[in-house]
Amino acid sequence: MNNANNPCRRNAVCIASSIAAILLTSVILFVIPPYGHMPFAHQAIFAWLALALWSYSDGVFGRFNITLALFEGAAVLRISIEMLYFALSVDG
Repeated sequence: MNNANNPCRRNAVCIASSIAAILLTSVILFVIPPYGHMPFAHQAIFAWLALALWSYSDGVFGRFNITLALFEGAAVLRISIEMLYFALSVDG
């Protein structure tokens, strides 16, 4: 059986890429100035557009559908900002 057509493998890759996008977005928003603070509005908008572009090209729900890509980008950004908020509250 071909592993590329295995649905479990495809689902695992989709979940892993979504988690990687969430973690990467959280780290980038944490590191960019102002360091260790919540991002400015324009930084969040740029992050949302980048996530929507990623979602359109290789997302879980929004692949090749711009409306779903915008919603998926917003959901990933929301989770990333919540993780960033949690990291800031734990950090001090």
